Amino acid sequence: MRGHHLQTKYLRSEPFFIWVLAPRLETDDPSLQYYYDFEANIAEFTKAFTELDLPWKWQYVTVNDYKKIIDHIAESANGHIPLVFNLCDGDEVNGAPGLSVIRYLEEKDLIYTGARETYYDLTTSKITMKQAFDKAGVSTSLWDTITNIDQDLKGFTGKIGAPIIIKPAVSGGSMGLGVKNVVNN
Repeated sequence: MRGHHLQTKYLRSEPFFIWVLAPRLETDDPSLQYYYDFEANIAEFTKAFTELDLPWKWQYVTVNDYKKIIDHIAESANGHIPLVFNLCDGDEVNGAPGLSVIRYLEEKDLIYTGARETYYDLTTSKITMKQAFDKAGVSTSLWDTITNIDQDLKGFTGKIGAPIIIKPAVSGGSMGLGVKNVVNN
């Protein structure tokens, strides 16, 4: 598997065509809409690639169409080497493409930027990440899991201390959490 590594055999006379894959999420949730607003990113990529005189295309993908789009990228090289800037880091719980895109880029043997599946697996879930930190002896704050809504939480603060920050196991940037989520009792 070539993955995201730019191997020497691809540094030859054929020019690159850069594809920027960005997740598209159709939702009425304002927190999710904010997280998936890429207007500023599009302007930055446009400026950079224009200054570098590199051919490129911004391409939104969803969990429903990523295979079709990646197939198109692989088939439409036209003398160019496709190079994918992968911005798809969704947890797929909310319908945002992420790991499925990485797996398919690998399967299609395309060059891409971003994390590989192993890193993604370790860091998508806060629980998996904390377990890996604990196993490696990395110092972190005390933590525990709440696995169901009926879980008995008596003694919870005594076990890990207070105050407690409750976060979803999978959610980038603590999406959806804010000061209105503070509970004082």
